Amino acid sequence: HFHNLPEGQKEAIEKALYDKFKKIKIQRRKEKKQAIKAWVKTYGKTILIYSILTLVTFSLLWLLSRPSENYDKDRGSPWGKRFKFLLFDD
Repeated sequence: HFHNLPEGQKEAIEKALYDKFKKIKIQRRKEKKQAIKAWVKTYGKTILIYSILTLVTFSLLWLLSRPSENYDKDRGSPWGKRFKFLLFDD
């Protein structure tokens, strides 16, 4: 708050403070962008490689878990009935 100042000086001070705060905000935004760019430059390749390897791993696991072409759910032993000696529910 400005007390007992002429209106022109009050407006000039307010404008100068507003401009200074705006410049500081812009400078902080630039510094933040530079920090993010530096972080991406440092760790970007590693994250990309890990992401690709994770995708490939899950794709291979999904492909290997698919049933074969000659799979028939009605052929063979029903689930849990193949090794009856392992069932301890008498």
